[in-house]
Amino acid sequence: MGLTEDDYMDAIRVQDACNLSGILHSWLRTIARMREDGLGTDGTNHHVVSRMYASKVAYLTGAADTSRLMADWDECERMSRELLDGMREKVEDGKEGRG
Repeated sequence: MGLTEDDYMDAIRVQDACNLSGILHSWLRTIARMREDGLGTDGTNHHVVSRMYASKVAYLTGAADTSRLMADWDECERMSRELLDGMREKVEDGKEGRG
């Protein structure tokens, strides 16, 4: 079926939305239709509709402020290590209980 006029209008309508999950689900459906139109990764990434959705997602998440990117990156790495360490501790505790 490919992109329709509704896809372009949804990209405009989403600018008034506040539900991140709903926005992302809509965007994914639209990306599937872009693929049906034969757009590859580059075409999808740079399509006007993708830019509209990306702009809204960036606004809602605060990612439009790129000065936060490195701090956010560091926080994700820290949280990942913490969770991994917690999983390791559970595994080690389980091994000690069987000894």
